[in-house]
Amino acid sequence: MTLSRRRFLQSAAGLGLAACGDQLHSQPRSTPPLTIAAAASLQDSLHTIQAHLPHLPPATFTFGGSGTLQFQIAQGAPVDLLITASPLPVDRLEAQGLLLPQSRRDLVGNSLVLITGQGGEAIEGFADLASFFQANPRSRLAVGNPAIVPAGDYGVAVLRFLGLYDRLEPQLIWAQDVRQVLAYVETGNVAAGLVYETDARLRETVRSLATAPEGSHPPIVYPGAVIRASPQPEAARQFLDALAQPTAQAIFQRYGFRPLPTTGTLPAGSPYPRSPHSSGPHSQEPQFLPVVGS
Repeated sequence: MTLSRRRFLQSAAGLGLAACGDQLHSQPRSTPPLTIAAAASLQDSLHTIQAHLPHLPPATFTFGGSGTLQFQIAQGAPVDLLITASPLPVDRLEAQGLLLPQSRRDLVGNSLVLITGQGGEAIEGFADLASFFQANPRSRLAVGNPAIVPAGDYGVAVLRFLGLYDRLEPQLIWAQDVRQVLAYVETGNVAAGLVYETDARLRETVRSLATAPEGSHPPIVYPGAVIRASPQPEAARQFLDALAQPTAQAIFQRYGFRPLPTTGTLPAGSPYPRSPHSSGPHSQEPQFLPVVGS
C-alpha cells in the first residue's frame, strides 16, 4: 500500500468512517489492493460478497456518508472505485471529470423506513410523529445530515411530502451516516429515526415501524463508478462489474436491497434523486449528538 493510500485510510478513520482491509487470498506484493469507498449502508453486504467471491481483485474498503466520500475524492483522495447511496455524489464527480468514462453503472435499490427502539411503543407509524413530538418537546427524531448523507435527503423529502418537516425541524438531530442514526435509536438518545430498510434489518434492538409511502421520495439507487485517477482501472471495473452479476445480486437481496430493472445504468430521464433539500440552513449548521455506539 502506498503512503498516500495509507494516509487516506488513516484520515477516513479520523472522520469516523470504517476502513476495512479484508484480503481473502494472497497477491503479489507489487500489486496493491484496490481502495473502494462505499456508502455506510453497504458495509455488511460488501464484506459478504468479498468473502463469497474469492476471484474478486483484492480490495480494502472505506465506508462513510456518500457526500463525505465524494468530497474526499474531489480533494484527491486515492480511491479506485466509489459506490454511493444516491446518484448525486457520482453526478458531481462526473461533472468534474473525475470518473472513468463509461464505467458508471447502477447496482441496487433500497427503501426508507421509520424505526424506534424496542420499547418505543408510543410511535407506531408516520401518522403518530406530529402528535408524539408535540407532546414530547424534548424528544428527537434522528435523520442523516442531507449535506453529506443521501438517507437524510430522502428523509427530508418524506417529511416534506407528509407535511411534517416544518413542525418537526426543531426536534431533528442530523447524523453523519445511517449507522449513526441506528446508534442513536439503539441507545435511546432519540425517540425514532429514518434509515434504510437494509440497516434496520441488522439490529434486533430496533423496530421497523413503517416504510416511507410510495412517491414520497426519489427512488433510492446505488451507483458505482471507477475513479479516473485509479492506477488499476481494469481491476476496479472488474470488481464493479462483478457486483452486478447474479451471485453478488443475490447477496445484496439477502440483506434487503432491491433489484433494479436492469443491472446497468438507468435510461436517460430516469428520476434520479437530485433533491434540493441538501442545501439550506439545516445542512449548514447541523445539530449533532455525540457519536455513540459503533
